[in-house]
Amino acid sequence: MSDWERIFQMFTSKLNSKDAPVNVVILGLDGAGKTTLLNYFVEGQATETIPTAGTNHRRMKIKSLEINLIDLGGRKAFRRFWIKSIQKSSFIIFVIDAAARERVTEANEALNMALSHFPGELPVLILLNKQDLPGAASMAEIMKRLDLSGLQERDWQVEEISAIQGNGVKRAFEWIKKVISYHHDTPAPFIPKDIIIFDRRGVPVVIKSHVFKEGRLAAGFLSAINSFVKAVAHDQLTSINMGKNKVLFIHREQLTGAIIISVDDGEKRAMDLLSLLMDEIIINGLENAEKTLSKFIMEKILDSKVSQDV
Repeated sequence: MSDWERIFQMFTSKLNSKDAPVNVVILGLDGAGKTTLLNYFVEGQATETIPTAGTNHRRMKIKSLEINLIDLGGRKAFRRFWIKSIQKSSFIIFVIDAAARERVTEANEALNMALSHFPGELPVLILLNKQDLPGAASMAEIMKRLDLSGLQERDWQVEEISAIQGNGVKRAFEWIKKVISYHHDTPAPFIPKDIIIFDRRGVPVVIKSHVFKEGRLAAGFLSAINSFVKAVAHDQLTSINMGKNKVLFIHREQLTGAIIISVDDGEKRAMDLLSLLMDEIIINGLENAEKTLSKFIMEKILDSKVSQDV
């Protein structure tokens, strides 16, 4: 599997699967009110709870989407067991006891530990619970004490709530629904199988290859086919079919670009991507081709909004 396919799979498998349930993990220190919140989400009211020693699982639906809510015990001895659930989840809800000022630093450490195991593009909701209690810290006070650097580049939100009374819970839940529905309904970005840029001698300039197990041999092979077609038909090769795959070519100055797609994928979209990539490689210089391609993959291919516009 190529590097960029692996990155893409991590990005999309979490949120864009139309069949698999979405896992939402509820984290926080012991006594923060996680189970009370879970019950309020599912039943619409608070119920009596006992400290969670392992996990609580509840299931609900948002539109047609199945949501698995996973409440994990927050005692220090249990936190190392969070990691596996975090890595299988699409969304983190982190609950902080706003009435326990003395534990805010500990809560922040637990939050950052969780974020370190959670892919950087996935959403996080921080809930400052127990606002019904006298003397509970305000959002402004707690925010000053939190290191939120791990939330950069994410969708994230902070809300004040009382899980026992329900204050603020509906607003928090509406944000969860909005974010999950957006990610689930957003079409997955178009992902070519291979991109190979080579010069007219068949020497590869840059390669991201999966269909062709040996990219350098592929560049020479495609160059030879192109030269044969040009000699026989006096024209440049534009496409060839290879079983379930199709190779599309663009010729630009001294370079030839090949993009390998499924025969079911749209050619125009693929050709537009390849043309844009070749322009950027020429502008940035061949010596920077690898860096240009890596940046292009992240910004123009893995970003579904951009790729839908290309």
